[in-house]
Amino acid sequence: IRTGRTYTERDQMILEMLAPQAAVTIIKDHLKHERDLARTYLGAVMQNIPSAVMIFEASGVLRHANPIAERYLQTLRASASINIIQLATLASDAQFTDSLIDWTENPAQPSQLRATYGALGMVSVSLVAIDNPEASGPDLLVTMHPIENGENNNADNGDIAR
Repeated sequence: IRTGRTYTERDQMILEMLAPQAAVTIIKDHLKHERDLARTYLGAVMQNIPSAVMIFEASGVLRHANPIAERYLQTLRASASINIIQLATLASDAQFTDSLIDWTENPAQPSQLRATYGALGMVSVSLVAIDNPEASGPDLLVTMHPIENGENNNADNGDIAR
């Protein structure tokens, strides 16, 4: 649409001053949108992954548990505010506790083990450090899946039993 208006030097100066701010606003909006999409995607993965997934802060406090992990905790009659040490000591053997101690000494080294949890039976457990730039140390990603009778006893067996 032509208005027949001519722009003055002052108009041009104002537009040149506002253009960088507009560009920053557009970029920020785009990055926020991308972040929201990534969070939505990660949320969908966490909700549908067929393993118990828990994230513990460096302090040991449970930060996130997916639905299967929440069911595991309910089965174990554990509180939703469980910490990593409490989770390890709920196992009827010392493998989780021993692996947790080893992990704290060398968090860069992922750990895989098998532990027995009363009502859950034997489960395969993985401990993996995940970088948290907002924390003083890495968070701990814990995954658990049940082991059916007859599965081989190799600790790195990644099969998921239901």
